[in-house]
Amino acid sequence: MDENVMGGPEIRDSGITNSFTLQLRDLGLNGLRPGTQKADGWCSEPVLQARFRFDPQKHELFELWVWGHPVTGRQFELAKEVDGHREWSYERISAALNDAGAKYGPDHREQFLHALPLESLRPFVGGELKVESVEFQARFDDAATLCWWVEAKWRSPDGRETECRLTFEPFEGRLESFSRDFATRKVGGRTTDSGQGAKRDPSPVHPPKK
Repeated sequence: MDENVMGGPEIRDSGITNSFTLQLRDLGLNGLRPGTQKADGWCSEPVLQARFRFDPQKHELFELWVWGHPVTGRQFELAKEVDGHREWSYERISAALNDAGAKYGPDHREQFLHALPLESLRPFVGGELKVESVEFQARFDDAATLCWWVEAKWRSPDGRETECRLTFEPFEGRLESFSRDFATRKVGGRTTDSGQGAKRDPSPVHPPKK
């Protein structure tokens, strides 16, 4: 992976947030036979992509999506198989994850909790994270998702707090999404709200549309 492409910034609302997408592409042969010439304008499909949304005033991360084979490849492939077996129960899906080599399937909740990289994420999300609930989501609206859904409390160094959501893939426990509401802060006994909350995506296994 030797090329970085940054798209945007795509301004969704100049008064609230802006966003951009980062793509990593492989400029090597990428499967071409030795001696094969690439066509003019040829470029590989992105190996890894990440989409970020920031508050342009506070420079805080509000939303992050990561997808691509290094992070979600095995998860996506197994999700396709699960979608082909609508009759599979939660237990059968769990067994399929174990058979596929997932380290953090539904049967390994304690191991997943122990492996949560909360301190490592703190500098990137701009605040302390305190887990409030953890749930393995096998399906959403009959579509396979196969991810850990974590509800947490976000607290900034200056005392602001809000709710946030994170999802992790089950094979290596890698983060695939982060989103939080705009932070609230108690001032003089009153609670102030700095903006509208970020919307929860109903199907975290699927990357955002371009």
